[in-house]
Amino acid sequence: SSGINAEWPLRPGDVSGEKDTLLVALASLEEAKGYYNCYNDPSYIALLKSKPLDKMTRKLKDDLYAKFAQMQNLIDELNIQLDTEWENMHSNKKTTATSRMIYKTLSQHRTISNEQEKTVDTLLKQLGNLTLKPKEDSPLKSKPVTANAKTISPQKRKKYRLRLCVDTTA
Repeated sequence: SSGINAEWPLRPGDVSGEKDTLLVALASLEEAKGYYNCYNDPSYIALLKSKPLDKMTRKLKDDLYAKFAQMQNLIDELNIQLDTEWENMHSNKKTTATSRMIYKTLSQHRTISNEQEKTVDTLLKQLGNLTLKPKEDSPLKSKPVTANAKTISPQKRKKYRLRLCVDTTA
């Protein structure tokens, strides 16, 4: 009997306290169930809405409606301001559209130029041995030059490329 009392964690006064706590918790649970059932009952909701409010609650309700109306006015003003800024931004976008078009055109010209450069390089490689004759307007009036595409320096290759481009456009 003494071993059982030593292992028992609760004292006799603790049991009555636990009973009281349990009874309070059960009463709170029953009250919450009652409120839950009332708030889910449509007739109870209609009855609550039909009752007039007391002065304090009426004042709180009026204050809430006034704050809601104020917030609604501020939101409407903000929407108007944002709409005007949006319209101004789109009216200014016409100038930026022109600059975008210019950028796109320059980008396309660069792409075409790069493609033509690659085409000229492949033509120079395909021609291999080439006999070049100086033009009449060229300051060098000498005999025709025989050039191998592999031995042409990059500077001369660029010069020949420019000549070929000018001759093809003329």
